Amino acid sequence: MRFYRSVIGLSVLIALVHRSSAGQSPDSVQAAQMRAMVEQIARDRPPQAEAAASDLYARLQLQRAALDSLRTRSLAEYWSEVAQLTVQRQMLLSQQDSSRARLLSQLFASEAQARSLQRDYRDEYRTVPDSSRARNIRERLEDLITRHMAAEDSLRSLEIADVERRLVQIRADADRRKRLRTELVRQQVEQILRDAARPE
Repeated sequence: MRFYRSVIGLSVLIALVHRSSAGQSPDSVQAAQMRAMVEQIARDRPPQAEAAASDLYARLQLQRAALDSLRTRSLAEYWSEVAQLTVQRQMLLSQQDSSRARLLSQLFASEAQARSLQRDYRDEYRTVPDSSRARNIRERLEDLITRHMAAEDSLRSLEIADVERRLVQIRADADRRKRLRTELVRQQVEQILRDAARPE
């Protein structure tokens, strides 16, 4: 399985902070939507996607030469990469929380670098399976994935803090309703009766 297919699962499951669907898991819904977008872009190859991918590379301070080199090596892999970058750019631009945007940038940068290293490793492994360069790529990947997971943990901490704040609000509202139940019942009954007494 190519790295970009596994990484998008990591990003989507924890990066999107808009949790609004009921029934089906929001994470699985978002992940499916992102995968569908990536596949459509890779298939249709719209020119604007290349500009979006290039813009994200600049935002993440990555070397554009790596993307250009991929285009000459494999058009199919190039468009898979462009599709991934285009969707990630959309996710990044839609993020209004600066802390989350910074962490997303770290995630996306490490993912792009890891995919590039994966392609380099595949080429190297075909030639010399246990070369010093292959071992170096492994070490660099371990460092990248360690940093990727640290950024994921930070995003999860932000989400946990949001949930805890919301829980405090819900508990306070529940306590208030218990304290004021008699008054709230009286108000609602009076409103119902007033509505019933209005002429049609």
